[in-house]
Amino acid sequence: MQWIQSLFVFLAALAAAGYLIYKWMPKSKTKKESSCGTDCGCH
Repeated sequence: MQWIQSLFVFLAALAAAGYLIYKWMPKSKTKKESSCGTDCGCH
C-alpha cells in the first residue's frame, strides 16, 4: 500500500516540475501569421 502512495507522490512531483518548466520556457517567436489582412473574413 505504501508503494502506491509513493507512486502518487512521485507522479504529482513530476507533474508539478513539468508545469513549472512549461511556464518558465521562453515563448516561441515562430508564430504562423495569416497571409490575409484583418478584414478578409477568414476567421
